[in-house]
Amino acid sequence: MFDRQKTLSFVLGSSFLVGGMALVAPPAQAAVCGFEGVTTDSIGSGDDGKYEAGKYNHCGTGNVTLQIDYVYANERYCVTPGVTEFAANPNLGAVTNIYAVGEC
Repeated sequence: MFDRQKTLSFVLGSSFLVGGMALVAPPAQAAVCGFEGVTTDSIGSGDDGKYEAGKYNHCGTGNVTLQIDYVYANERYCVTPGVTEFAANPNLGAVTNIYAVGEC
């Protein structure tokens, strides 16, 4: 026997039926590729381009060299695909930017 409720649930995936109307949940927010500054107001609000931490999401394949710019200097690290987090460095200052400079 045909079961309309089961068929709608199967076809719509992550949805539910309310008053005969199917409501579909919106897709989850995709992760941002590249640099994202992180702050909790300990160092600054980020309005001045200074962050107490930074995340870099390497969305590509293979390893890349990242340059982490701090207020007083910079460092480079080889990272794998995915999210890598960096904190402010007491000797180098707040994080100001993170970007890929090439493969490693």
